[in-house]
Amino acid sequence: MVSKIIDVILVYIIVMPVTYFIWVLIHELGHALATLMMKLKIHAFVVRPLIFEKENNKLKFRFSLKEYKGCFGRVKPQFIGIHDKKDFKKLKYKVLI
Repeated sequence: MVSKIIDVILVYIIVMPVTYFIWVLIHELGHALATLMMKLKIHAFVVRPLIFEKENNKLKFRFSLKEYKGCFGRVKPQFIGIHDKKDFKKLKYKVLI
């Protein structure tokens, strides 16, 4: 009986968070792939607590639970200004709102 309780506790404390982390990582990689397919650059890739962010054209890694509150994972594209029709045509896919 005690062995079963320990097994259940191990599942909830160890296996479930690891599984959730892997699921969110795969999900966010899908967003990153879509961003790259649209020929946009990625500014930040976050799967908490791991943060990969570009600053001054250098990739920086941080471990933080405080940043990006309210989300467990995020892909933040680096938007470049569209100033005219020529810039707009450079985009591979266009999103109409």
